[in-house]
Amino acid sequence: MTAVDTFQLTPLRSTDPNVSSFKVETLQFHVTFSNTLQSLHMNVQAVPGKTDTHTPIQHYTKTL
Repeated sequence: MTAVDTFQLTPLRSTDPNVSSFKVETLQFHVTFSNTLQSLHMNVQAVPGKTDTHTPIQHYTKTL
């Protein structure tokens, strides 16, 4: 068996009820829902001061 890395999600504060923000050690995630809940936008960026060997996705949009 191989070890599986586990990531601790840390919630980040947002004053907008349509935005959920959280981070792991090196990446921050900001998920925005439209008012009609028909689209989802996710922005992923590096945590300031942390380096990662992966190139993060800059923006993802999914229309439901």
